[in-house]
Amino acid sequence: VKSCGVCIDTYDDEQRIELVKRLKDELKRQGNKAKPIILLEDETFHPEICLVAIEAASNFILVETYSERRDAESWNDAVELGLSGLPVEVVAVNADEGKGLKAHIEKGLGVTHLCELFHVQHEISKGTSATLGQRTRAASDSLKKCQEAEDKLKKKKKEAKSEQVTSKLELQLREAACNVKNKQAHLQEMSHQQEEMREAVRGLSNSYHPYDLENGVKRSALQVQKDLEACFDKAQRVADEAGLSQRSCKHIEKAKRLKEAMVATIAFFHTFVTNRTASLNLDTHISDCLNHILIPLNYLYACARKATTADRRNMIKKTIDELSERLAGVSAWQTLSESQRVNLEAFAQECATFFVRSDSQVEGRNGQLSLHHHGIHRLNSDKLRGLTIIHNHFLRRRHDNTTAAERFFGVPGEDLFEWLLYSMKLPPRPAQKRSRINSRKVL
Repeated sequence: VKSCGVCIDTYDDEQRIELVKRLKDELKRQGNKAKPIILLEDETFHPEICLVAIEAASNFILVETYSERRDAESWNDAVELGLSGLPVEVVAVNADEGKGLKAHIEKGLGVTHLCELFHVQHEISKGTSATLGQRTRAASDSLKKCQEAEDKLKKKKKEAKSEQVTSKLELQLREAACNVKNKQAHLQEMSHQQEEMREAVRGLSNSYHPYDLENGVKRSALQVQKDLEACFDKAQRVADEAGLSQRSCKHIEKAKRLKEAMVATIAFFHTFVTNRTASLNLDTHISDCLNHILIPLNYLYACARKATTADRRNMIKKTIDELSERLAGVSAWQTLSESQRVNLEAFAQECATFFVRSDSQVEGRNGQLSLHHHGIHRLNSDKLRGLTIIHNHFLRRRHDNTTAAERFFGVPGEDLFEWLLYSMKLPPRPAQKRSRINSRKVL
């Protein structure tokens, strides 16, 4: 936290006061009392317990502190301290299924607990991927051995000098070819089962969206529920066909129990967006344009940036182009002034960020802290505080080249590096070099 005698805690305190004041002024101008936010919460260990809470839309760290315990009371105290003085309202939290975390979210904060997608997928993979992968590798090795045996027989047949030996090798070759064919069929079956399980897991991700990525149409909670059930049923069917153990099936059942929480997350998002849109008291045509075109469009923009393959990214971009054409054709939208369109676009972008299905940001932060801990073997509270300030006010890792603090407060603060240059004292002049003669006199 200290740098050449300057404590960057001072910088954070100064910036927090100024940025909070400017955020309150902006909220007052908009007619709002507080900014709604969604938190991502998780714990990490160094080996001390470290509680981490990040605002989902901006990636601004609100809580990053060591704690003796990780129960609901400890979380309540840490989050209350992190939100102290901020004009914000926590409307939901995305976190894992830890008992302390859930109690803190549902009873302490009294908000919705959003279901985290990764833990659902990981639970299925943990119970099935190792067994299916091992069987596929074993089938591949067995096929390779049979093919090698067949090749040896072919070589022997080619080198055979008598018809009796040749005819005997031909019989062995037929048997070897039959074995190879059976092993190929077995490998194909094992590979097919492994791929079907992967498709079931990927299907959970493809289904867990509030808008259809292929056409931008709103997906109801009931529709998402049916799609999720199909994915879980497929995973169970593959497990049954593969004859997986009861332990593997229990992992699938455990993941399936989170289906209702996933559906509730979709329902929360649609209800939240509907209520926020209704609070604007817009014309019916503009309200429909906002709900059916503008908000899905901004959601698809975010999905396109996160797409892992070029095909998927191109598919989403095609949908974006179609929605953009529809937006351009809405006469009510075109009659709005430039400032009105800008304000509604900002509102739609903010609404799109309220569907949070992953806590990958806080998981990534925990990974960074683990690397720091691995390098110096101990992260004390001062060092942790310094890393938090650097993350919030210095790092610029998004496409818009903004810091987390700029995104959270909506306005830029003073540059941390320039503040340090201004605040640090100049280093003292070096000691005058003594000559050898003077050194001898001193001696």
